[in-house]
Amino acid sequence: MFIITKWRANRMLSKLDLSFKYKIRKTKDESWSSHNCKFVYLNPDDRKCSMMAEESELHILLHELGHIFVEKHKKIKKDPNVIKLFGDMRKFYRRDLSRKHENPDFISHYSQVHPEDNFVEVFAVYTKNEGNMKKIRKLLTKKHKNQKVLKQFIWLDKFIKSLK
Repeated sequence: MFIITKWRANRMLSKLDLSFKYKIRKTKDESWSSHNCKFVYLNPDDRKCSMMAEESELHILLHELGHIFVEKHKKIKKDPNVIKLFGDMRKFYRRDLSRKHENPDFISHYSQVHPEDNFVEVFAVYTKNEGNMKKIRKLLTKKHKNQKVLKQFIWLDKFIKSLK
């Protein structure tokens, strides 16, 4: 069921010289990724979540892979620049799902629920656009996002390029 989505996500990741070994499992609960980074549990209904930067199965998968990316690169959570740009991801993961409004400081409504979700939403959009900063800048202008969001993408771009 998720084979094409996984293939597309892996192709986008490979263009950034990133790869993850993971299996997708279907769930009726909310989509999530395992702490051991081996499984991504996807609920196909989550693709209709209007709080995300994009409503698609691919975006949900890239979002969950963003959580795996953070787990693989734990030093991100301690980086003072990351804390300044995204918030402190080390704080207890309790999402604030109260009503969120469009905010130029965040890429999506969902990115406002917790600093780690802020990071992984940026990761998902960055990956979907294959790191093309020109495309990302156009998207941010179209969505009326401010310089803070652009700085998040610039930080992520530099970090991913430093992994090569």
